[in-house]
Amino acid sequence: MKKPAKKIDAKKVVLPHSQAKLDLFKSYLEHYLRVLGLADFCNKINLYDIFCGIGLYEDGNMGSPLIASECINETQALLKDLGKPIKAIALNINDKEKNKIEVVKNLLESKQLPLCSYNFFNKDADEMLDIVITEVNAAPKNNRNLVFIDPYGYSKIHKEKIHSILKNSSTEIILFLPVMQMYRFKTVALSDYDRSCYDNLRKFIFSFFPESHKIHKDGINNIFEFINEIKVALTFNGKFYTSSH
Repeated sequence: MKKPAKKIDAKKVVLPHSQAKLDLFKSYLEHYLRVLGLADFCNKINLYDIFCGIGLYEDGNMGSPLIASECINETQALLKDLGKPIKAIALNINDKEKNKIEVVKNLLESKQLPLCSYNFFNKDADEMLDIVITEVNAAPKNNRNLVFIDPYGYSKIHKEKIHSILKNSSTEIILFLPVMQMYRFKTVALSDYDRSCYDNLRKFIFSFFPESHKIHKDGINNIFEFINEIKVALTFNGKFYTSSH
């Protein structure tokens, strides 16, 4: 009798959907660091990785903190080739699981980069986001901040905290959401209030969409329309620019 296939642990290897997220993060960060590295108005760059994961997976793929370190190294090399000074960068790394932080810390501290400081946190996401809010809003105007949020679901995504991070106009957020699952279950979440398994989805929807919004009337016809409505909601009534990928 054939044994059932062993389930792959997404926290130990990089599955295709995770690789797509990491590829996007790397591509964005490469451009972000190069542009700001050459910008006269920017003196320092602060990077925040809220859910850093294990850093290096069992299949040899790099997680977000190592990708960030690699992008910093490549940007510094480019600036040196161009005869430009390199800028100070703070890479702030967090995960709720202490063993993951220890692994990432050992990996990164073995390859210390010039003018790059590493700060390691072992906090719950809510607490870490509060730290981010305090720091980015206290940072000098010539600092720029990028916050990478790749949560396990969406229970830690709160409207007020997202707005508090963005309001200084010097900060960007890369946010990943499991939109297919959210779209799939939105109707039952808004119709069956006895099922507590949908509490987090209900909280997200009621937080970002008033009861007059068509999402409450099952007026979203496809996943792309759903994504667009989330994108619009994250502009906070047109205050900020958003893009979906």
